[in-house]
Amino acid sequence: MTRSCLSARFGWVTQLLIRFGKTPPGFDLAWLLEKGLVPEGTDTIPDKFNVEKLPPLDITRVAFWDETHRKCKPGKGSRRGHQTRFKRNQGGKLDAVRGTYADRLYYVQAKYEDESRLAAGVCITVEDGEEKGTRLPAWDYTGRTIMTIPCFQEKREAEMARVRGLKDGRGWKATEGGAAAGGVFLTDPVADLASVSSENGAAEALAEAGISDIQDLIEMDLEADEDADDSISRLAYCALRAPDDDEAGGDSPGEMELKEFQKEASRRCLMSREVDYRTGDNPYKEKHGEGTADVQTGFTEYADGARREWEQIIDRVTAMKRYVCITEMIEHMMEVTEAAYAGTDRPDEWYVYHDALSLMTADETRKWMEKKDYLKRWIVPLHGLNDDISSFGLRPPGNSPELMPMDAYVNRYWHEAVKRHVNWCRGMDDKQKIEWKGRDVWRTFSDSTPARQTEGYLRLWDQDSDWDVGGWILKDIRRFLTACSSILAEDGSVVHNCSVRNGHRALWHLPENKPQRGGFRPKGLPKETRYRHRDVPLEQVSKVCTDAVARHAHN
Repeated sequence: MTRSCLSARFGWVTQLLIRFGKTPPGFDLAWLLEKGLVPEGTDTIPDKFNVEKLPPLDITRVAFWDETHRKCKPGKGSRRGHQTRFKRNQGGKLDAVRGTYADRLYYVQAKYEDESRLAAGVCITVEDGEEKGTRLPAWDYTGRTIMTIPCFQEKREAEMARVRGLKDGRGWKATEGGAAAGGVFLTDPVADLASVSSENGAAEALAEAGISDIQDLIEMDLEADEDADDSISRLAYCALRAPDDDEAGGDSPGEMELKEFQKEASRRCLMSREVDYRTGDNPYKEKHGEGTADVQTGFTEYADGARREWEQIIDRVTAMKRYVCITEMIEHMMEVTEAAYAGTDRPDEWYVYHDALSLMTADETRKWMEKKDYLKRWIVPLHGLNDDISSFGLRPPGNSPELMPMDAYVNRYWHEAVKRHVNWCRGMDDKQKIEWKGRDVWRTFSDSTPARQTEGYLRLWDQDSDWDVGGWILKDIRRFLTACSSILAEDGSVVHNCSVRNGHRALWHLPENKPQRGGFRPKGLPKETRYRHRDVPLEQVSKVCTDAVARHAHN
């Protein structure tokens, strides 16, 4: 970790502790000068460390959000490269004499492994005076790449250019009627005429007489049509009147009078024309509707926060399905967090904590967040903190997993729970489906495809599932302040034992985390079975755990 990063972390945790009401011991101007947080010669505490200038924070009003990725393994083999099989009879029970081995399972070696991509958040909520850890609905962007506003707009522009370059134009040409062009065309329905109203039954009466469009009105012949009565001719006469004609009244018109109006209407009406939407700069807007452009970012912005029809359609085409704008993730975080605190005594006092993400700290994203009034909800350095340190201004310092409960603890629980459920479901009927969130999903958990794996992650993360880890999440969020105090005590240096990570950040070296030495000791069902999903029967879990005991005993 570089000296700049240490200085940025030190200043960041100092400001965080002040805002959370955990002012460092002995905090004053002399302490700031001694720690090097303010330059020599400073005679007053600057605003970035002034308790009266910094808005206070409450750990129970902060939602912590982070992204997590997990590669899937197609097939049903072993991740460790070896398998243990036992002889079983037709009933599935162990039989070393007459039993047979099951077929060996294999994983498909893919050159590029797909992965599940999710953004999830946790927070502390209070119910009946008791605090608990709450899982916020996750945002799924599996199979898509998050992009900044300008990059995403470039992808849209490329798709528009592709449409403009189509040779045949199939699907981008249409026969436009008078209603769309501002005139009157022969193929327009009679209901589009101002003189024909559905309220007085005129449109229905003409339709019953076989008159559906203006062409039928002009070609109407009262002499040949013996069934046409005075009321129909009267409606036809009123329908064909020019808008500036005096209102006709009295008896039904005669045949010659009606023919005069038919002749005049034929002169005013136009033939339908073919419209090519590819000729415009934005073929999707020309075909599906208008949108209001944001001058600052070049990205479409609306008062109601919803995308226009043409944007929804262009984002669903094949070329755009692989990308998603960062604004969609930010809106999900803000809306879900606001909903979590909506029913509390302080519904407007909430914040979002997200570590350094270049997509969120981009200038265009910050301008968009400020316009949407989201920037004030994101916990970032205030009053110029770390502005004097290159690349650390206006954003939380990165590479600090101990300052993110999701990254330090919760993601590990989540990954292990999914992996455990996948193992429990081995041997179950994987063709049975159940209903979840209004759609049919597979009952079993699997990591064979991105869709199946993501499905399992979302089912476990659902707040209504039986995976009750609210107590763990509550402790992990509380550890955030402990980690800040530990980093402060070490002047911004890395503090071990503040997170649980794999790889080079693994912290399982503590005595209480080391595995006990000695022989294998058979135990009952692991305590993790208390957190199994309701769709996995306890009998299946017991069977898998019994097999594990037999495998260790065999070895």
